[in-house]
Amino acid sequence: MFNLSFNPPPTEMNLIGPPPSKYKCCTHYGKISSASALLDVNECINETNPVCEQICTNNIGGYTCSCRAGYRYIADQCVDVNECIESTSSCQQVCNNTLGSFSCACRDGYLLNTDNATCRADPNYNTSLCNAKNCQSGCTIESNEAVCFCETGYQLNNDNKTCSDINECSNSVAMCPHVCTNSAGSYACSCHNGFKLQGDKTTCLECSGMNWGPNCGRKCSECSANTKTCDRVKGCICATGWTGASCSQDINECDQTSICGDLENCKNSFGSYECVCKTGYKKGSDGTCQDINECVTGLNNCDRNG
Repeated sequence: MFNLSFNPPPTEMNLIGPPPSKYKCCTHYGKISSASALLDVNECINETNPVCEQICTNNIGGYTCSCRAGYRYIADQCVDVNECIESTSSCQQVCNNTLGSFSCACRDGYLLNTDNATCRADPNYNTSLCNAKNCQSGCTIESNEAVCFCETGYQLNNDNKTCSDINECSNSVAMCPHVCTNSAGSYACSCHNGFKLQGDKTTCLECSGMNWGPNCGRKCSECSANTKTCDRVKGCICATGWTGASCSQDINECDQTSICGDLENCKNSFGSYECVCKTGYKKGSDGTCQDINECVTGLNNCDRNG
């Protein structure tokens, strides 16, 4: 959760409470009119002693390390993702893992297409044995015998001819830490609100800087000056008296019938309200509305000669 400061009214959001060592002190920084301000240190520009192995993203009050596609950030280092084991490759038949990537190949009797992922039948391959096998997906010859096989993401059924989808989400194949969605021949990972899916399409990292929401796609700068905090999951948390997605809508407390006493009227104001005594009453020392004796105070229209 990020604490936000609005004094003076901001042209941009300000975070409160980051480690002091993250900042350098400067004079008249940006549009801040005070004598001194805190200037964020960008650790990512340190090329001599980089703080991250591959990708560094600077945030206000910190930084985030991440990895290029084909790697996963684990224990402060980028580790190769084995797309073949995790079934995240685009290979139709055979997958070979490489450092940071993968390559596709085809079974005997098939040729790799120009997309380097799918396969087509080799016209020069002897398919006489396979023709009699009647395989649903693919067929190859092993030890002079036709053998059926399935495309990546499918498994051979007990009849050794037909294929059925592998539900990676129900077994240990899928590596999704938050949400796993199965699909025909594949699966997809997604993250809870307040997290962003990384380049490996598996890892979920908390929103950093001034972002929040699904896949960290919303910005705290959307919050109005009536915002108390910006939560990485819920977004703008409104100060008392305000509501709405950006905390820009005044709450009319006077709509609540029991908010003031029987002898009071409710007077709404921006972000607040006030209970005022009805005509003929005034606030007493105990804070309650007490009857005004107009005959004693002279606040009456009676004829004094009457």
